[in-house]
Amino acid sequence: MLQAEGVLVNGVIAPKADADLTLRLETTSILNYLERRKYTEDLTWLPADFDTNRDMQKVLGYEPAYEYMGSPDQNFFANLNMEEPLNIEGYDVLLQVSSKQGSDVKAGDRSSYDFNVRGEKYQLILEWLSPLDNKVAILDSSGKELVATGLYDFATSIPAISDRPKEMLDVKDMTLDAAGNGCQMRIIFQNININYGRGAQEGAFYNLFVLVAVPK
Repeated sequence: MLQAEGVLVNGVIAPKADADLTLRLETTSILNYLERRKYTEDLTWLPADFDTNRDMQKVLGYEPAYEYMGSPDQNFFANLNMEEPLNIEGYDVLLQVSSKQGSDVKAGDRSSYDFNVRGEKYQLILEWLSPLDNKVAILDSSGKELVATGLYDFATSIPAISDRPKEMLDVKDMTLDAAGNGCQMRIIFQNININYGRGAQEGAFYNLFVLVAVPK
């Protein structure tokens, strides 16, 4: 696709600032899919630390695009196929958490969940960054943030989700991994519901399984 559009020439990127929406949509979807599975590391024509949302315009010449951008009032949801078993091997704890909803939700609002592993205290924080995005973070007993990630970019990169509601997605398609300071965090989305309305109608709901492996 990139070769056909003149963006990839003889294994070298030729940035294309005037890329049409179709190319932007396809490139964003594919690169997000590859990035989530760490396949972009094998693409020699991309920088080693390439991040789709951060670097796409700088590297390819055009910004990321998502299906929902063309229709701000649409709503989509996705549900995890609960008949598929969850692999919890290698993790110390599994928590089930949900973001709160309502027109009074504002950036900085948070919920906390305390847990213990091998006698050490930890805390999971679920914090609103915007009406559409939450941050999930793991803190140690001193309050130091060990690992954290947002949810929105991942949720909207799931290839199976478009402007039509999709149900019963596989675990692999609903899994987000993050790591930091020796802490491993795996987020499995049980439910996603995002409304691209205006004002008070705009909002998101995330229901999550969070698996955590704390530093040894």
